[in-house]
Amino acid sequence: MILHRYISRYTACIFIIFGLVFMCGVSLRAATPTASGILDKAASALLKGGGVSASYTMKSGGGTQQGTLNVKGKKFNISSRAASTWYNGRTLWDYNAANNEVTLSAPTAQEVSAINPYALVASYKTAYTPKLLKNSIRGTYAVLLAPKSTQSAVKSAIIYIRASDYQPVRLDVTARNGSVSTIVVTNIRRGVKLADAVFNFPKNKYPNASIVDLR
Repeated sequence: MILHRYISRYTACIFIIFGLVFMCGVSLRAATPTASGILDKAASALLKGGGVSASYTMKSGGGTQQGTLNVKGKKFNISSRAASTWYNGRTLWDYNAANNEVTLSAPTAQEVSAINPYALVASYKTAYTPKLLKNSIRGTYAVLLAPKSTQSAVKSAIIYIRASDYQPVRLDVTARNGSVSTIVVTNIRRGVKLADAVFNFPKNKYPNASIVDLR
């Protein structure tokens, strides 16, 4: 299925947003929070806001990948040098730069929920078990997210959040196959006004791309 072709990018997308929720709606003067308490308050604040934009650097398998992410409700766009994905709420376009090919699909609600970070944040209680850890990085909170489903592509993830300002500083994701990815968030903007066109495939940018329609 096309949704799983670039699982590393989707993993980055999902856990960048999980890092974002720690930044929203949490008092810096509060007592040491619980993992679920932070997620409850922050997810509510995030989901009520506008669009979210972020940049990230991910190290995995000896390589480094940089990319950007835009999310607005059910819509999202993930871009990197190797590939890009657009989803406008109905159609998903997945562009592969290596062969200049774009694949169109109409994913089901279940398939979309697996890669749309907003949907994952909203349903984290049913999908993940959060646990506050004693971490090894000074000055941060570390929260372990363990998926409840054995079918999840992610085995576990640890989010490191700077205690002074709740900025996510590092995300360590272990895939079901044992591979580990480290994601560093370099820029986060919340409440961004994102036009609907951001989530549609820009045909004029890729005029010679081959189109594979799986709808």
